[in-house]
Amino acid sequence: MASFPLQVPILDGANYNNWKFRISVLLEREQASHVLTTDPPSHEKKTERADFLKLDSKAKAIIIQGLKDKHLDIVKTCNTAKLMMEALKGVFARDSGFSKLNLWRQLMNLKFDPATRLEDHFMAFDSIIQNLKELGTEMKDSDKVCHLLLTLPEQFNNVITALATVADVNMDFCKARLLDQELTFINKQCESGGGNEEVSFRASDSGCFICGDKTHFKRQCPRFKRNRRGRGRGGRRGFRNNNSCYQSDSTKVNNAEVSLVALNSCSTSQFDGNDMFLIDSGCTSHLVKEELELYMNDIDQLDHEVTIQIANGSKMSAKKRGKLRIFCQGTYVNIQALIVPGLKHNLLSVGQLTSKGHTIMINRQCLKIRGNDFELSCDHEHGLYVLKFSTSGVQNCSSAQTNSNLWHQRLGHLGRDGLRQLKLPVAEELCRPCVEGKTTRQPFYKNEKRSRKIGELVYSDICGPINPPTFDGHRYFQVILDDCSHFVLVRLLKNKSEAEEHLRTFIRETETQFDVKIKRLRLDNGGEFSSSSFKKFAQEKGLKLEYTMPYSSQMNGKAERMNRTLLNMIRVKIIDAGIPKKLWGEALKCSVYELNRSPTSTLEKGQTPSLLWNGYSELSKLRVFGCQAWYSQLPRRSKLDPRANSAMMIGYCGGGYRLWIRDDEKIIRSRDVVFQENIMVYKVLNSEQVFDHEDTSVKNQERNIEETSPSPDPKKTPTKDEKQPNGATGNVKPVDSNILPKRDVKKPAHLKDYHLYQAFCYLVTGEEPSTYEEASQNHEWKSAIDRELESHQKLQTWTPENLPDGEVPIDTRWIFKNKEDGTKKARLVARGFQEPFEEGGEFAYAPVCRMQTVRILLSIAAQNDWPIKQFDVPTAFLNGFLDHDVYIKKPQGLEC
Repeated sequence: MASFPLQVPILDGANYNNWKFRISVLLEREQASHVLTTDPPSHEKKTERADFLKLDSKAKAIIIQGLKDKHLDIVKTCNTAKLMMEALKGVFARDSGFSKLNLWRQLMNLKFDPATRLEDHFMAFDSIIQNLKELGTEMKDSDKVCHLLLTLPEQFNNVITALATVADVNMDFCKARLLDQELTFINKQCESGGGNEEVSFRASDSGCFICGDKTHFKRQCPRFKRNRRGRGRGGRRGFRNNNSCYQSDSTKVNNAEVSLVALNSCSTSQFDGNDMFLIDSGCTSHLVKEELELYMNDIDQLDHEVTIQIANGSKMSAKKRGKLRIFCQGTYVNIQALIVPGLKHNLLSVGQLTSKGHTIMINRQCLKIRGNDFELSCDHEHGLYVLKFSTSGVQNCSSAQTNSNLWHQRLGHLGRDGLRQLKLPVAEELCRPCVEGKTTRQPFYKNEKRSRKIGELVYSDICGPINPPTFDGHRYFQVILDDCSHFVLVRLLKNKSEAEEHLRTFIRETETQFDVKIKRLRLDNGGEFSSSSFKKFAQEKGLKLEYTMPYSSQMNGKAERMNRTLLNMIRVKIIDAGIPKKLWGEALKCSVYELNRSPTSTLEKGQTPSLLWNGYSELSKLRVFGCQAWYSQLPRRSKLDPRANSAMMIGYCGGGYRLWIRDDEKIIRSRDVVFQENIMVYKVLNSEQVFDHEDTSVKNQERNIEETSPSPDPKKTPTKDEKQPNGATGNVKPVDSNILPKRDVKKPAHLKDYHLYQAFCYLVTGEEPSTYEEASQNHEWKSAIDRELESHQKLQTWTPENLPDGEVPIDTRWIFKNKEDGTKKARLVARGFQEPFEEGGEFAYAPVCRMQTVRILLSIAAQNDWPIKQFDVPTAFLNGFLDHDVYIKKPQGLEC
């Protein structure tokens, strides 16, 4: 028995299953298939081990011959053929859940294309079924039939109905019936399509069922006609003209490719010119005469000689292929054609034109070839369609190209569409000045669909710096936006470097609190998100980082649009409430809280971002930003003290509200709040200041009136320090218009104290740090801190102790002040308000004297002419004695 040569298939990645099957068959032929499933015998069995290793080496050689160079690294470290196949399986085998899901999606979306044949459709269907079987999903024969019938269009309904009445239908019987129905359709089309006056040939037509050529149907097929010659009376004779050709199946003659052409009988005299093409529907390639070789470019020598067979039995050969550039009907067209010595006519193949996507329209008068940027008309002469082109245009191809560029320049670098409308030549080469002067950015199409799951895509961006900063020094804010729910979170930042840590915290909180894993992060191209540590964090979490291109913020458009929306809401709140701009941070937080509870166009009706993210969305807590608020005062000092204080509503917190105390410039949180939403705090206070100013002017005018002029005393306008009902404003009685106004009183010259004004400006403009971290960076403030700590150590203000069980330590705080003499003063104070209140007990912290008391004391001393002395206590902790132990936390900067 003769053996055939061993041909090893090549693995390209996509054909792994077929490649694996071929390799297993080859190994079975070599009787070495068992090495893929068993391990080598032990060393004690020397004979069996030697035989096994011999077959294993042969198997490894076959496997390596079937791999490309780029895939050899996968198996270089494998010692046996079994390990090699396992390594290749780990890389190329599609046995994941996603692969199975993708195959089921392909099966559900598979539909029969009428432009193809049923056999091709069956092959695609069987391929999906086989892949599912290899992944462990084997379908019953009846289920396969049902899935196959679901992929067919309505024209097969009759067959589907007939198959539904047959019991136990298998795949072979189903396919046979469907193929018979397809053959019936093709025969009906051929019989009904003979009288059409106009035919449209396209690359997607069903074509001939006999030879498979898509340029004609069965009734025009030369092979079908040749097989019927001589049958019956009146059978047609063969073509007798020497220039006639016929088309047959592709064959091999002396190992050379055969290109077959078809041409009707014609007279050769009027078509012998070099400046015309004959349109041939049976020609498989464009063919040109040898005389046109001088005008062709990119001429290549063919690897194998192409043979052209004529109808009379003679043969012609082509050894070269080139590109012919013709000028026809104001358009340049490139034609890739075979150069055939001895050819009498230039032939243009309909099959080649349709394969390139061109459309051919045929009627009795002409034939039109329509491409993407041209349309050519072919005249009908003596039963043939002829395309004439300019011989001078071919001979002067380079000059024509130059002329096309010349017209392009003459018309001010007019575009190609404009040149075609003017019937002027169009150059295919790129115009460099046009590229440099007219290049625009590509449009940002909205082709990305919204995510279907929370956390699937998250946007983040930073906005700022914003001037002025907030009262606690924040200049930026970071937006974190979920693409699915449109839920947004914001973080206030002092520096951009804080954004990375906030994003890490958001990812961890989302995983722990909501059991949602972030999959993709869309970030801008700034340096705050591109550090190596953040990339390593994303890699550990399995996150995919998507950075925008430089100067292309539109790619992160949703986050940018959210920045604009939030800034608009902040501006409106500041204008409406009349608050200082330094409170923009609180307005931002309040805006985000309201925005998450508002509907958006991206969500379905009735849904809000908070409802999708948190599972609830309530509106009962919402109040007007900047309105009057009264909060309960806790703890209460005495029975007669007020039970509520005035504040301004600036935001929300867990279980309560955030309130702004204007006089103290601090924020408190409270759950027991009463609101007056029709009163805006800052607008009322500003109006009171205006009334106070007007009242002062009236008083000055009254004071300047002569004593002899009788006039009632103006009604006093209450100031903001006086107690009034909420919302009351003073009424100013206008000055009597009969009294002539006095001239303006100027300030005396001796009050223009420049030195006093300079000292006041110094006190106002002096910068004082608010935290220990800021003060420690300046050596003068650091020296003040050291002096304060040394003073406490000398006075033995505290002793280091371990905190007993049940005791609550009190925190400390650093206060920094610029004194009038320019020195820096740092004081360490204890936050005594943190000490728990005990009934009947006393507070450990010292009371603070009110400024009113100090002023009264100074007034009494001045009235009685008492001497006044001022003492400077170097430390804030006075030398007092406590009746119980008080524990404080370790102050910042203290080294024990």
